[in-house]
Amino acid sequence: MLLLLGLMVPARAEGPPPRLWRLLQHLPDYGRIIDMSELGITVGTFERPPTPIEGGYSFRTPANIDRAASTDTAYRGQMPGLYLNQPLQVKASDVPCLFISDQPEEARDDRLREDGTRGASGVYARATVPAAAPVRVLMDHTNGTPRPLRMLLLFLPATDGTVAVSARGESVHIDSVRAGQDAFVEACLPRVSPRQPLRPGVALPLVDITLPPKQTSVVQLRLSATSPGELAALLLEPDAPLPVSKADLDRLPTLHSIVWREEASRLVKFIDPKLQPARYERILDSFQHARGLFPRPDRVARVCYDAPSWNEQDEPV
Repeated sequence: MLLLLGLMVPARAEGPPPRLWRLLQHLPDYGRIIDMSELGITVGTFERPPTPIEGGYSFRTPANIDRAASTDTAYRGQMPGLYLNQPLQVKASDVPCLFISDQPEEARDDRLREDGTRGASGVYARATVPAAAPVRVLMDHTNGTPRPLRMLLLFLPATDGTVAVSARGESVHIDSVRAGQDAFVEACLPRVSPRQPLRPGVALPLVDITLPPKQTSVVQLRLSATSPGELAALLLEPDAPLPVSKADLDRLPTLHSIVWREEASRLVKFIDPKLQPARYERILDSFQHARGLFPRPDRVARVCYDAPSWNEQDEPV
């Protein structure tokens, strides 16, 4: 959105408005994360607005962001033409599948498993992937135990064939945002990867990382296999045997997927149920994070901002 701001404002002889010029001057380098305040931007609610930055952009929305917000008479006139929860349109892509392992995000010894036991080790995500088509993989887990854990991604092919990893980014860091940033940057680098042979029913490790206590590991892969098969994301004790077959995988417990209602005390740290009641109730039954296979992952929503109509003064946009 920041780049579009620069593109949509019409060129004038005297140059861009001062607050837009400040934003453009402070845009970070590729892959670097900065606070919005450095760009002169504040984002908040009408009900509890943050202190605006003088000469900057102040974006304000209703606190109760939900489908009803666009028709709520309380906000008519303040936010004309606002339609939230934009429908996503599938975008043509050569990567038709995304495999995610991000649930539960933190490995802890008290985590509930689907068989009723508790523990940090087990299957965190598992799904069948097609042959030939490239598959993107995102793994994101934090070790909340007092000992190192082994983080694995296994591919269990259904037939003979080969698999190649054409993009790989792996990072382990105490700062989870830094881990994600470094993995993304590394995954964008050119990579030459030899094909590895596949044997039906024999698990091949594509990722094998030691995850120290209190640190986060983020992995981004792009792989292509000539055989359909199963991808499985695991966290195991360092001395646990490596699963080598479907039977081995089936014997491992699967971690429970958490919905916000199960940890409502955590949700109130992000959403005030008194200030945002409809949004709070809607999110309670949503999963905290995602896992599994997501077909046609590249999607886009189009929102138009009438930038030339903005008043380039100090008052909020």
